[in-house]
Amino acid sequence: MNTYTPIFPSGRTIERCKQDAKVIVKNSKLSNSPIALNKALDRVASDNGINLPWEHALKQLKASDVKKPKIAQTHLLGHALNLVIKKGLIDMSSTDDADNNYLECNLLEKPTVINWRYIGFGEIRMSVWWNFDKTKHPQHLEGGYKNRIILDNLSDHEKMKYAGTKKGIFSNENTIEKYQTDEPLAKPSKYIDFVGVLCSTWIERKDGKYLQTDDGTRIHSSYIRARDKKLLCSIPNCRPLGFELSGRFRM
Repeated sequence: MNTYTPIFPSGRTIERCKQDAKVIVKNSKLSNSPIALNKALDRVASDNGINLPWEHALKQLKASDVKKPKIAQTHLLGHALNLVIKKGLIDMSSTDDADNNYLECNLLEKPTVINWRYIGFGEIRMSVWWNFDKTKHPQHLEGGYKNRIILDNLSDHEKMKYAGTKKGIFSNENTIEKYQTDEPLAKPSKYIDFVGVLCSTWIERKDGKYLQTDDGTRIHSSYIRARDKKLLCSIPNCRPLGFELSGRFRM
């Protein structure tokens, strides 16, 4: 069951930050410049987005406002774009199209797929599948199709072995999940089994740098699993890396 654990703006949990502080203390002793644990915690809080002493940082985290779902999805999309920018996978300073791509990652402590497609005019469609379990996806090669045989490169003779059976499968884009679309290749009724949140938006790069979310009203391909709603609405605010979280939708 998902329970809410306060998360720093960086995406690290309180427990992970405590572990980071202990590592700082340990390394400081090895370098003969010992740092007290409370000072290490203060440094970790600052490094992870809250420039306050540790105890004050915890109070701020625990008092954070709970967001409305669409606003929370806007911040989730912002965190996703931040990560993709940091990894050099999307260039916000360019308006050129590039290769469509995807990233399997850990976003705000949850397994996530981010995929994006260039649509011209400097715009990019970006989608986030948060709290995603590919092993339970019915059309994933590591999920429901893990025991299927891919027929694409087999000889006609080899393919005949699987004729009339459900063992063989061709890997076309409408059959096997390849992270190319804004929503998973599965019936929406199956989403509850393998994904917590879906949301998509368009990224504007030509006439500004922003997400075309229009305060959440233009987020599309949206899905929120009931048991993930509280967790989603409690995620930390996104601090965008050179773009705005919300801008007008362009036709």
